[in-house]
Amino acid sequence: MPFDLIASEDGDRIKAVGMTRAGLLESALKGTFAAAGAQVPEGGEEVTRPFAIRAADFDALLAAFLDQALKLSAEHGEAYQAVSFDLITVMEAKGSYVGKRADGFSDPLKSVKREGLKAERNEGGVWEAEISFER
Repeated sequence: MPFDLIASEDGDRIKAVGMTRAGLLESALKGTFAAAGAQVPEGGEEVTRPFAIRAADFDALLAAFLDQALKLSAEHGEAYQAVSFDLITVMEAKGSYVGKRADGFSDPLKSVKREGLKAERNEGGVWEAEISFER
């Protein structure tokens, strides 16, 4: 699995991994909606929501990418499980979130906690990040 849910005293968080920065972002997206307890009915119609994000560095881009997905999710009642990138760099991402309408969330998330957020490449060359959320 591209992410793990980690229970802790100060709230659940996710550990996302990916072979590339784009892979890390997609894993983090999937983990975010798993942590939120997205309730997606079988067979729903696929939806896409475009995004364009710029940030000062990749850590800020990761946070902004997930925050934008959470914002669009709240506005449209959707859960996103994939992403289609048109562009991905260290400081910019453009593309579309891909998901379905959600019946609700068992543990809704508000935003990513910026404090302590760090995406790094491990010794094996795999990108990883631990992400905590405001609930």
